[in-house]
Amino acid sequence: MITVAAAAVTYAEKFGWHIFPRHPDKAASFKSKKFSDGAPWGATNDPERVKHDFECWPQARIGARAGFLPGVCVPLSSSTPTPAPAGMPMTASRN
Repeated sequence: MITVAAAAVTYAEKFGWHIFPRHPDKAASFKSKKFSDGAPWGATNDPERVKHDFECWPQARIGARAGFLPGVCVPLSSSTPTPAPAGMPMTASRN
């Protein structure tokens, strides 16, 4: 089973999504715009940066920026397994 960190990197690398490490217990990022070159929630589509973020916060879930709407983010992982759409990796494993 794929790890949350590996899925996050895949979303950034393969789909170009802006990913951030989302707090598992609340709708918030572990990162902030202030310390991320102005990127909302510290989101990035740089696979190396995403990998680093999930190494820093291994308990994080995956969050993604939803287009250019300010204040909108989409949680992509949860503590319960869910089927992924065709071609997308599962994000249920924490290993």
